[in-house]
Amino acid sequence: MAAVYPMEGEVCLGPYGGFVQDEKSHLYFTIDDSKEKIAFNGAEPRVVAQGLDSQRRHVIRVFYDSTLVQSWAVSFAKRKAIMVDVWRSPGGWHLESNPAGKCQWPRPEK
Repeated sequence: MAAVYPMEGEVCLGPYGGFVQDEKSHLYFTIDDSKEKIAFNGAEPRVVAQGLDSQRRHVIRVFYDSTLVQSWAVSFAKRKAIMVDVWRSPGGWHLESNPAGKCQWPRPEK
């Protein structure tokens, strides 16, 4: 029998590990076709989107000023996760499944 996933997914905004700290003031995210700009404050991890249909594909975009720098198409059901984490390392942007659904860093051991 196939696993049943909740009807809603969440996006957790994790830590900022980029080289240029001033960059944070220029960054924002959008989800799907929303005009809402989600600011990246790089402070404590926080849930920035809730109530996303887990059976549908969602597009998460990262912008620097108005320039698209990264995007992902996410399906929570296909990832078998109720949450995804978006975070920045010195090497680039990352999106990872978070099956535990806890928006915290460092991540709990598996």
